[in-house]
Amino acid sequence: MSPQWGDVRQLVPPGRWETWEDLDLWRTPEDARVFFHIEADPDDPQVHVDEAWQALLASLPHGSGARFLLLLAPEEDQRRTFLERMAGWPGREHPQRGIWWQELYDFLLHAPLPFERSLILEILLPPRGVDPAFLYGLPGLLADYGVTARPMSRSEIEALTARFFRPEV
Repeated sequence: MSPQWGDVRQLVPPGRWETWEDLDLWRTPEDARVFFHIEADPDDPQVHVDEAWQALLASLPHGSGARFLLLLAPEEDQRRTFLERMAGWPGREHPQRGIWWQELYDFLLHAPLPFERSLILEILLPPRGVDPAFLYGLPGLLADYGVTARPMSRSEIEALTARFFRPEV
């Protein structure tokens, strides 16, 4: 069976889950993969993203690689929650404020959805010979530049896969 449009099986080779203390790895015969959730406040003057990525690339062990995955998804829950709160606002029956409320409600109901944005860092490690100290030290390395890196658990990775790709993969 040839891959279909949207099929990610060719991007994710067959493998198995392994755990190094508190890090979950996807192990294949060719490599191992560890995923980190990345966050940084672009308005914070203490955040130096370019320098963080340079430090990351300079510190990668020999034979390793890095890939960033920017995932965007519509966030229906945010709109639904706001519209539910808005339904309880006072003044809906007032002649002038009622018109304003209805216009705002209609606009929000039909406006494009807000997007949830996630930046995922995938570290590809060679099958043998990588010291786990690099992986445990990565959050501290990036924190020096104002970037937060949190290792992702197996359940988080599987939930993202189900949400952004195809649940059966």
